[in-house]
Amino acid sequence: MFLGLMILLAAFSSINYFYQSPNPPTASGNIQYGLSSYNITISPHDVLTYAEAQNFTPLSDLTKDNFIPILKYGNTNIITAIKKILSLNASLIAPVPYWEAEDLAQFLNASFVGYKILHSYTIPLSPNENESWTQNYLSFNITKFNITVYNNSYAPSTNISYSLSIINKTIVFLKGTSYNIWPGGSFSEEGFYNVYGNSYSITSSYPFVSGNELVFVPAQTSSSGLIYFSKNLYITGGVSVALIGGATESNTPTVADGFYIGIAYGHVSSWAFNTPSVQKTVYGSGYPYSGSVAFPANTYAIVVQYDPLGPNINFFISDGSVKYEISYVGLNVHYSLGQLIYFNVTLDNGIVTAYVSNLNTGQSVKLSVSLTSFYWYPNLQSGLYTIYLGGATGTADANWYIDYSSMYYYVPYFIQNSTVFLQGNGYTYNGTVPLTWLQNNSLYYILRKGDGPYSFSLKYIMLGNQSYSEFVKVFANDTLEMLMRYYNIIINRNYTGLVGWINATPIVIQNQYGGLNYTLKFKIGITKYPVPEYVVNHPPAPSVFRNNYAFEYLEWSEYRLLAQNIYNFTIQFTENVTQHLNYNYTKFWRAEAYAITVELLSQNIHDVSTKYQHQYPVQALWDGNGTQYEANINLALILENLMPVNVTIGQHYNVTNFYPVSGYWISNWSYDYINVQNLPQYWLNNTVFLQSNYTYLSDIGSTYRYFTYWQIPNGTYNNVTLYNPLPFSIIFHYGTYYLTITPIEFYNITFTLKLVYNDSAEYKIY
Repeated sequence: MFLGLMILLAAFSSINYFYQSPNPPTASGNIQYGLSSYNITISPHDVLTYAEAQNFTPLSDLTKDNFIPILKYGNTNIITAIKKILSLNASLIAPVPYWEAEDLAQFLNASFVGYKILHSYTIPLSPNENESWTQNYLSFNITKFNITVYNNSYAPSTNISYSLSIINKTIVFLKGTSYNIWPGGSFSEEGFYNVYGNSYSITSSYPFVSGNELVFVPAQTSSSGLIYFSKNLYITGGVSVALIGGATESNTPTVADGFYIGIAYGHVSSWAFNTPSVQKTVYGSGYPYSGSVAFPANTYAIVVQYDPLGPNINFFISDGSVKYEISYVGLNVHYSLGQLIYFNVTLDNGIVTAYVSNLNTGQSVKLSVSLTSFYWYPNLQSGLYTIYLGGATGTADANWYIDYSSMYYYVPYFIQNSTVFLQGNGYTYNGTVPLTWLQNNSLYYILRKGDGPYSFSLKYIMLGNQSYSEFVKVFANDTLEMLMRYYNIIINRNYTGLVGWINATPIVIQNQYGGLNYTLKFKIGITKYPVPEYVVNHPPAPSVFRNNYAFEYLEWSEYRLLAQNIYNFTIQFTENVTQHLNYNYTKFWRAEAYAITVELLSQNIHDVSTKYQHQYPVQALWDGNGTQYEANINLALILENLMPVNVTIGQHYNVTNFYPVSGYWISNWSYDYINVQNLPQYWLNNTVFLQSNYTYLSDIGSTYRYFTYWQIPNGTYNNVTLYNPLPFSIIFHYGTYYLTITPIEFYNITFTLKLVYNDSAEYKIY
């Protein structure tokens, strides 16, 4: 029987040898093993349960768009691990590894199509006993299955381009307020002016306060008294100045010239007076004399006078040197000493309005003049203005006074409102009819259903006196449904193409007019996530799904279960033998397992020929025929699961052969090591006797060399040639090697050993 072990050597050399064992003779002997037969069944439930129970960990770098491992041995159930991979978005996994996961997941969609019964026998462990148990009959009933994988979709994604624009528009909110000129105001007392001809001079301490009254001028001719103050005005809102006053004394029979109210642009640095001689020169004859009304000599001004001698209302428009007068004469608002006059001048939207009322008689008049009549007069701008009030005498006199005066005006609040436009175009790829969503804070809108282009436009109107926090997200999502016989995988998949936030906070400062300025300060962060190139350009899906990784995974599970049952029987068998003989045969369980496996293949793969060719190695077991390679690889696939490495610190291994094999470990400077326990002592010569002429094996050294096999790159060495330089440590990988499944990295266990060398090429493990 054990001659079949030559298959193992053939797997790594050019030898093609497969031994067919004859039927064994009738069992006899003085030692009886308590089990005449061993029958096990690997059912569909066993295979599926074993496959479902395995633990793997998803690998992290899955963005290489080619055939790569996606799982390695770990602590996460395989279904959970696959679902985790399938939930990755397109930025974290390329199409090929994604489809590998979908392919592998379909082991849960297997159909089981029958059984295959495999036979084998035990072999002797001692040359000194007639061992009846060597004829024990073993039966392994393994299940047959089939899987047809189907192509699902790749994860959805979306590519976006966007533009952001902010349009600012300032609005003005006006709030009316008043300023007390008298009493309680703050103003400059310009004093009392004697005005003669074209000159004037300050001659006394007027204006002065008498009780609650502010007296502008004494009762004498050709005089003027005034007060003024400066203030920043938002002139667009208009301004209104009013006073209440009169005269208590006059040295002439008539009372003339009265009050005047002036509104001057800017700051007044010097004054001029509208004396009768000036009026004659400028206006010519026919204009009523207006007495000694004051004008700023350095700026534009609007002055309105109430002259009770007429009674007249005179409008003066001055550019700083030339005065224009519009007079309304013979008005029905008369005045006598001791009476009170209410006098109001308003400038609003280019219209100057004067209103005069005798509070004692009830007589009143209201007159207006448009500044547009004076083509040379500038458009009034908001800014600093000088407001002044005065009393004047001309050819007649009176001591004009006020007991109340105020100014009503509007304080502006400038509010910069902003309109924010966020616009974009995008394209959605893949997915099972993906939905492209727009999240606008907590509101969601569907932009697109399925693949293809879409666009969006967001408009935010933000008031300058409020705070805003806007959130935008554009993403594609869908639901992957893999409805299978034994499990349904349902996963939500999504891809974020754009994330943005727009925060606006009002910045508030006081303006020169006494109001507030509101300006929005923006903080904006918009990030787009373009889809990787592999989303658009990638290998076709059929190139992945034709591999049928799901079948390979169940195939691996069946080989593991078959090896596990061989192991279970072998341990039981060697323990039973040890109980009957004065030698511990338990340590030879692995040698027995190898022999049983070789015998199993000898009994069940009857036809070895190149005309038999299968897609998967396990099909050769199911069909009972196969190529020489399929026979060899079946032995390797079972045995590799019977080789748990037992490394003993300090144990010596004499390495007699090196076999360089290209692949994973060479590029990573790691090594594969397969260790077998010590062989039974009587197997160590070149001739091994097995019971009767049942099986015969020579050159056991070749087999031993294989079982102490080291894989080292860059050359073949014997026991007198050392690799120079040899590494000082070796990383051993334990796990499946010969049955490779691209999505799974089975080399989950590693062990690093340090090495020392001596002249006998003996490796010692520390």
